[in-house]
Amino acid sequence: MSSDTTSTSRALLAPLFPTTRHCADCAAAARKEGQTWWEYELERLPPLGRFDGQEFIPDFPALLMFDQFVISEEARDRIASSSAPWLGSWPALLDALQSHGRLEIHDFDRTWSTVQREATAWLDRDTGMPAAWEDSMEYHDNLMFNAHQALAPKSGRTRAVNWVFDPSVHPGVEGRDQHSHSLSLVLGGHFDDDAHRALVVVAHEALETQLREVNAIIAMSRRLNAAPLAWAPYANYFRAKLANDAANFARDSATEFFEISFPTYRPESVKEFIRLHRDKRVRALREEIVRAHATGDVFDPRYPQRVLEDVIRLQRRAGKKRHVVSWIATLVGLVPEPIVSVSSAVANEIASKVIDVRNERTHRWFYLISDGTGHS
Repeated sequence: MSSDTTSTSRALLAPLFPTTRHCADCAAAARKEGQTWWEYELERLPPLGRFDGQEFIPDFPALLMFDQFVISEEARDRIASSSAPWLGSWPALLDALQSHGRLEIHDFDRTWSTVQREATAWLDRDTGMPAAWEDSMEYHDNLMFNAHQALAPKSGRTRAVNWVFDPSVHPGVEGRDQHSHSLSLVLGGHFDDDAHRALVVVAHEALETQLREVNAIIAMSRRLNAAPLAWAPYANYFRAKLANDAANFARDSATEFFEISFPTYRPESVKEFIRLHRDKRVRALREEIVRAHATGDVFDPRYPQRVLEDVIRLQRRAGKKRHVVSWIATLVGLVPEPIVSVSSAVANEIASKVIDVRNERTHRWFYLISDGTGHS
């Protein structure tokens, strides 16, 4: 499989489980008993972002890095028809994107049928080297275990899910020896005891399921010419399979930019996201986000301070220039008419606009995220 990525201007809002995995009848029976089968509820849905204990919060910074979005018909219909409070602002977000011509809706099942053979070939190759996926599987299982603990607790109360790897958590599967084992650690092992040999089979089956999902998403994203923006547990699989993973790079860059450097200006609502997303200066913002990530500026505590100082210095300089221009403009009436044919007010307005344009070009991305004020 080629390692090149698809267009970074389009993002595939990839589902958690791209192919049907859970039984709808069992999910309905669970609901009758007052239980929630969270894996079924999220099946075929796009990456909804972090869960604050009550609802999902879209990953607005990551979404800001793309112009167009692709979603499945099933996911769009489920989100549009649902009144579930845990969906948060996703119905409003999809409505806004669709109304502005930024959302494309596709039949994923039909798309999958056209790429299934290719994805299956990739899967056969990937499963032939199980030890290569230990880290990716560990990362996936860790995040999914944390999500399960938060979204399906025995107490019936959910808690926050930030989709962050927790090294103190070691999800395990009980073996024939009644001990808990890590499936990712037994993937490439060769064992003599029955307990481990049985677990190797279980681990390979789990790996095959996860790789099938990843390959399905990659195959569909290439057919739709969109970078795969997937759920967090799959992240390391995409990093391993794509040498230049545009979606993960964009997500990481934007997250660092708004959480480390400029948390005050992080978009937190659909209204704020759409304001930023529709502004022409968003391209300059993306360029700065990528630059700051690539150079390491995003981790420099002085970086946001330098930006603020530059903006303030430019504003002060602009103020002084306006004062000088205003003074010169008052002399217009003393100059012979054939030489100067504009009034002092017009001259002052033109000069001020020129100064504003030059300043905005320097830090136009900052004026965008700060809602035009240029200061904190």
